Amino acid sequence: MAALAAAGEPVRALVRDPAKAALPAGAEDVEGDLNKPETFADALTGARGMFLLPGYDNIEGLQQRYVDAFFSFYVDRTLDEATVHPAVAEVAGRAPRTFRDWAEAHRTDFE
Repeated sequence: MAALAAAGEPVRALVRDPAKAALPAGAEDVEGDLNKPETFADALTGARGMFLLPGYDNIEGLQQRYVDAFFSFYVDRTLDEATVHPAVAEVAGRAPRTFRDWAEAHRTDFE
């Protein structure tokens, strides 16, 4: 992101809390949450690519098919649940966890 911004490319970052966002000079923050699609429609307008910054030290760029699927789902409102993709392991470098495990880990977020 910093390299793109430094090169003068338009960079937009979807952030949950702009006050906490530590973005490079030239990057624009847009408040939104991937768990609430209605909050980030404008952030996708005109986008040519996307990187997911999941809070890991080693930031992984998404492969084109996952970027395309993301835009298709949130922009075109399509969803293909019939095909199982190894996205979590490929992008995050760890095995996926169940929704139950995720909910337990985030229990206090909902209290």
